[in-house]
Amino acid sequence: YKETQNPRLQPNVRTYSSLLTAYSRTPHRSSPTKAEALLQEMQQNSEHVKANAHTYTMVIQCWGRSRDPAKAQRALKILKTMRELYKQGDRDVKPSLVTYNAGKIEGCLL
Repeated sequence: YKETQNPRLQPNVRTYSSLLTAYSRTPHRSSPTKAEALLQEMQQNSEHVKANAHTYTMVIQCWGRSRDPAKAQRALKILKTMRELYKQGDRDVKPSLVTYNAGKIEGCLL
């Protein structure tokens, strides 16, 4: 899309969600960092693609499955971002029970 500017090739929420799902299911040590970078990209390009509770939850889940010793802090930071955005009026990022359990499932107690 960046090269052609063809609107048919512009990534959407499904595109990002597919990538985030793949990262959250992959045990590679760089997966959580890459997933978080995609989330940040979505936040920066919010005029075209808007992150929602599902995309945030997938990144938390990715950190929860990580072996990184700082995984709980990273997941908690994302959860706090979600809660803050929700308090500011963004109803699409309201954390759900699934969000809160995403880290617990893999041993990352939020």
